[in-house]
Amino acid sequence: MGIIDFIFGKKKNNERNGNIKYTEEITQTPPQYINIARQNKDIIEGIKFHATCQLRTPIDVFKKHGEVFKGDGIPPTYGSPSDGVWVPKLLDSTYDFLDKGATTASDAGPVDADEYVDYAIGLLSIFESDMTIDDKMAQALVYAGSNNSKKRIESGILRFHGEKNIADVMSLYISKSECFKFYFDKPNKLTLVNGVNRKIAAALEVSGINTLRALSGMNESDLININGIGKISAQKIISSIRELGGCRYFP
Repeated sequence: MGIIDFIFGKKKNNERNGNIKYTEEITQTPPQYINIARQNKDIIEGIKFHATCQLRTPIDVFKKHGEVFKGDGIPPTYGSPSDGVWVPKLLDSTYDFLDKGATTASDAGPVDADEYVDYAIGLLSIFESDMTIDDKMAQALVYAGSNNSKKRIESGILRFHGEKNIADVMSLYISKSECFKFYFDKPNKLTLVNGVNRKIAAALEVSGINTLRALSGMNESDLININGIGKISAQKIISSIRELGGCRYFP
């Protein structure tokens, strides 16, 4: 089993009462890597943690990237098992394929792992702050600035997600309520509301409803009068809007 299998998991079949069930074999500390480290202490410094280079990885896990465990026990698990992996670290970095400067897979394509982690920590730190969501998104949009490393990472992430800017990418990782608030007056974001699929969004836009603010002003009767929206969908939309917007926008 390779490193990618350890990071993303490998399925194993189990048969019970004639039914096949699948369980995930995911661990941040592959047993054979621990054995290799213990049996080759003359050439191996310890077990080194490599965070999974994706924006879904928690910032606290990214901050553990590069940590070396030299004990005889089992290294700690940071985040979920799929958020990183521990691998042997050679004393001579010349032969360490995951040492500084090494290329790794990520949601930005093949990247320098340390560069990605640096980018991710800085970007995610913005969203860990107490700023308003508008200020967070504004900071995110200028985060890469003129830094070539950060711009390279960001460009790869935008290609991966098919988005035009990093704020739209981060909308996938923030809370639905923050997302709703940020896009409240922005057009073409109606599908953020539960019950509004692309077909319903298109019908709403044809009727002149193209922002969440405009949608939030509609009642059940208004929605049912839109072609393609039934009573159940209308109720689901209204319920979702109230849940996302709270008292700030609704009586």
